[in-house]
Amino acid sequence: MKTTLQIEGMKCMHCQKHIEQALILINGVTKVEVNYKTKFAQVESKDVISDADFKSAIEAAGYQVTHISAK
Repeated sequence: MKTTLQIEGMKCMHCQKHIEQALILINGVTKVEVNYKTKFAQVESKDVISDADFKSAIEAAGYQVTHISAK
């Protein structure tokens, strides 16, 4: 499963790394790529992860999810 997240609040590489670390800790996530310049994160997982789980992890890291799309 591949999921794309649009995230507001990222301004630098530190923000990017912080979000990567938050997302990789979600149970089932296998790969994370975050780009602070485009404000998007690409997440691969072996299971379906709820939007609420993604939002919770991002908000706990201090950022805001504005859009989620899964393929």
